[in-house]
Amino acid sequence: MKKLFAIGLGILVIGAALAPLRAQQEAPDKIEEQFRTEPLKFKKEIVHLKYLRAGQVEELIHPYMSRMGRIAADARGDKLMVVSDFPEFVDKLLAVIKEIDVKPADIVITAQLVVGSSA
Repeated sequence: MKKLFAIGLGILVIGAALAPLRAQQEAPDKIEEQFRTEPLKFKKEIVHLKYLRAGQVEELIHPYMSRMGRIAADARGDKLMVVSDFPEFVDKLLAVIKEIDVKPADIVITAQLVVGSSA
């Protein structure tokens, strides 16, 4: 006979289905233990910006970083920055930077002067 367990809001789960839920609850502990035993594998990339300033880019890419990610901007020229984070985040950050660091659109203004006379 299978046992039914109540899990919040009246949802019933069969006993065998609880194993994945328990594994999810234990997963953060395993991840923390992994960080304690293995060195963190960070990837660092130097980014040369063409059109935007490092301060502008930093504000835009911050939501795409992990909690442990860091950005160091060049204070002199403001066109150079170093991004360090986990490899999958750095790849995503580089793709976002490549997409937003584009040449601004050229604006062309034309004026036409018309002179008229009254007859």
